[in-house]
Amino acid sequence: MNIFSLDSKLYKLTVWMMRLAYVNVLWLFFSLLGLVILGFFPSTISMFTIVRHWIKGKEDFPIWSTFWKSYKQSFLKVNLWAPIIVGIGYILYRNLIFFVEMNNQVGGLLFYLSIALAIFYLLFVAFLIPVYVHFDIKGLEIFKYSFIISVSYPIQSFYIVLTSVVIIYLSSVFPAVAPFFSGSILSLLVMRFAYVVFMKIESKNRKQSKQEISLNNR
Repeated sequence: MNIFSLDSKLYKLTVWMMRLAYVNVLWLFFSLLGLVILGFFPSTISMFTIVRHWIKGKEDFPIWSTFWKSYKQSFLKVNLWAPIIVGIGYILYRNLIFFVEMNNQVGGLLFYLSIALAIFYLLFVAFLIPVYVHFDIKGLEIFKYSFIISVSYPIQSFYIVLTSVVIIYLSSVFPAVAPFFSGSILSLLVMRFAYVVFMKIESKNRKQSKQEISLNNR
């Protein structure tokens, strides 16, 4: 058997590695194109858009043009709310540091309260980009959907956060690999967890719609 035939597992693995590396390079390039501060979130949205197509079973589509189209469409929208999310995260981080340094009972109580808020924040952020990419919603609806889903599916949210931590850690351990696979593999795994949740939600909505129709017909 020819290991390099189109049907071989090695060939398919190689193709997927090339795709992931290509998307990761695009992610870094477009992040730098926006001077990182303005480019990171639109580029990340575009990367999630690509991997969402793959998860849905779509493979034969132009990656570059799809990435670029998503980048342009999301650039202004995302940069309106992304700094707010980053700012909230920074405030939570600074609060944790401050309360630890207080070194008293009040500081300890506030520290644990901040830990609880930080956990809710991480669970919320875990679904933020997948929700933006998957659902056709705008403005504050993105935050509402992300919060409701993260609270309704805490285990999946935890998996997403844990996966993110593991990938970031591995990227620090193997820095030579990070420029080619860190972002793309992370987005693929996160979007996969989120997509399973989205399918459950859509399935429930379809069942409820059928029940409402049957009740209306009685």
